[in-house]
Amino acid sequence: MKLSDSSADESSVQEILSESEKIFKERITSLGVYNPKAQILADNTIRIEIPSFEDGEETLATLISKSELTFQDEDGNVLISGKNVKSATYATFTDAYGLTQPAVKIDFDEEGTTLFTQATTSLKGKYLYIKLDDEVIRSPYIDETIDTGVAYISGMESKQEAIQLASVISSGSLPAEFTVEATDDIAPSLGEGALTAALYCGFGFYFALCAVMVVGFLGMGFAGVIVFSAGMIVLFLILALMGVMMTLYTLAGIVIAAGLLAFGLINTLKQMKKEAGLGKSVLASVRNGWKIGKNTYWKIFGGAAALAGTLYCFIPGVLKYTLMSAAIGCAVALLIYLLLGSFCFKAAGVITDGKGIVPKK
Repeated sequence: MKLSDSSADESSVQEILSESEKIFKERITSLGVYNPKAQILADNTIRIEIPSFEDGEETLATLISKSELTFQDEDGNVLISGKNVKSATYATFTDAYGLTQPAVKIDFDEEGTTLFTQATTSLKGKYLYIKLDDEVIRSPYIDETIDTGVAYISGMESKQEAIQLASVISSGSLPAEFTVEATDDIAPSLGEGALTAALYCGFGFYFALCAVMVVGFLGMGFAGVIVFSAGMIVLFLILALMGVMMTLYTLAGIVIAAGLLAFGLINTLKQMKKEAGLGKSVLASVRNGWKIGKNTYWKIFGGAAALAGTLYCFIPGVLKYTLMSAAIGCAVALLIYLLLGSFCFKAAGVITDGKGIVPKK
């Protein structure tokens, strides 16, 4: 992005670029991007990096718009400016027909609340023009005084449009105008490096878990390896079919799901071995150990689900992606554990005659 007018002195230009860099980062963050990239370069330009969006050009245009918000009367007199906006957030708005639609909720500061009350009082029976830069984005009809200090901008076509508008309003207007010098599609090298490291860690965890189950429970451990492998394959297939992007939050969710499944399998194997140690037959040990392990797994799964549901209501928006991927992964892990686990453990108990759970005599 290049500064359109750089005729000011050097110190002023650098101050404009510094403030603009901060605003760009705030706007990118509001789109759900972790660790936003915006960097001041030579020739009064700022380089920004954003992920691929379906409406990429529109998203870029929104990010670099000066976004000077004003509330005006029909004669063009500015009644309230963006400096009086305390916050702008995505919300839903129910219109007079009972229809719910995406909107932007604007909270004014103390001065803005007073000005908005005065504006809606003087404009009863008239229109209030809400402008972003030189474009009228909404022109609501005022039929009563609004003294709550809250206004809604509704009529958005999508949730994404409302989120983008809220981001540019809440971040404030840019101190100057910028133009797009060039756009490039680049490979996410950092993402590739992080993904490679994650894959190494994932394979390390997988082989370590397999070793623990096979060494600790011999033939029965192989059944655990089969169940865990099947669970992970199904999980990755579902994520691929859903088109889920492999991000930090997705990986965190996968780790939570894998950990829950691994714990359930090892705990079940330990319970089977404990039952066998009491002198019970192979099938009785498998059956009783499975029942105890399954009950424990249900309790942990229920507790995790309750905790995730509670956290979902309070954590920031971008972290919700972790819970979403974890929820998908845990649901898959539970189904694989219940549907495949019982069959594999019973089959392994018969085939191996209980090797790995029945103590040597």
